[in-house]
This record gives sequence, structure tokens and C-alpha cells, in this order.
Amino acid sequence: MRPLLIALLLFAFLPSNAQPSCDSLETLLSTMLDKYEWLRLENEQIMAEMDTQRMQVDSLRSSLRRGNYDLEKARKEAEVLRGIMKGYVVTIDSLN
Repeated sequence: MRPLLIALLLFAFLPSNAQPSCDSLETLLSTMLDKYEWLRLENEQIMAEMDTQRMQVDSLRSSLRRGNYDLEKARKEAEVLRGIMKGYVVTIDSLN
């Protein structure tokens, strides 16, 4: 579990691109969805919160694919969701 947490911490705290393209945003969101799959816990409250965030990431990614979402707004929302993921990584690490 420790190598996974280290990898997640590196992902969560790496600086993001200042002006990502639609493709790079979609890649970021896809990677975030993969990370949510790895962050399985026994704590039901955290699981429920993570599932809600995962659905938001998936919805944002779908909107980008359809081309009906403002790129700057999507970038800001992705950064908010990324910040939330950082909080989950810290919480999970403290539980282990």
C-alpha cells in the first residue's frame, strides 16, 4: 500500500499545466478516474465521498468529449477536483 500512496502523492502534488488543451484535460481526468479506482477503503463515508467526486470527474470528462464545455471552466473544475483528491490521499495515509 505504501508504494501506491507515494505514487498518488507524487501525482497529486505535481504542478499542473497552466493552459492545458482539451486532450491534456481529458488525460488528466482519465488518470484521476484511475486513481479513484485505486483508492478503495473500508470507511463507507470516505467511499461515498470519493464516489461522488469520481462521478463529477467522469461527467466533466464526458462533457469535454462532447465538446459542450468551456475549456477554461473545465480546467478550473479539474483543479478543484484535483485538490479534493489530494485531501483524500492525506486522509487515507493518516488512516494507514
